[in-house]
Amino acid sequence: MIRRPILLRLLLTLPALALLHAQDSRVDKLEPPSWWKGSGWAPIRLLVRGQDLAQTKLTAPAPLTVSNLKASERGTYLFADLNIPASVLPGKYALHFDFPNGKSQGVEFELLPSPAGSNRVQGFHSDDFIYLRMPSDQRSSSPSILPTSPPRSMSMRRESNWPRLAR
Repeated sequence: MIRRPILLRLLLTLPALALLHAQDSRVDKLEPPSWWKGSGWAPIRLLVRGQDLAQTKLTAPAPLTVSNLKASERGTYLFADLNIPASVLPGKYALHFDFPNGKSQGVEFELLPSPAGSNRVQGFHSDDFIYLRMPSDQRSSSPSILPTSPPRSMSMRRESNWPRLAR
């Protein structure tokens, strides 16, 4: 008589556990959530955080393409390369995630227009830096002004493996 309630509870619990596991598949966050049209980076690497991403398939709408999907061991992270052709228009695009349990989810990815004046931007160059000559550089550049022994403040402690300035 005791066996029937246990068997009944077990039969009612198993479908509920399967349903809970099916609800675990989801995308929590997409990084970066947007990108700029005409950027020099091609493709861009997407980082997706969520649950049950190990066997997830990712598709993008037609001018965008997705390649090189790699999931973490636990299935909580998914890396993907998103190719954005130069001819694509700025706007919002839905990336479509198909999970192994049959569930699917769409996540919005925004393609922003190029910032104004972005074609005139250049990186740092050696002309952007100023060389600052320190007094210690001037002293060491001429042997006639070198002291015979270093000042006490510049001597090093040798009693340990970590040299320290003497006090």
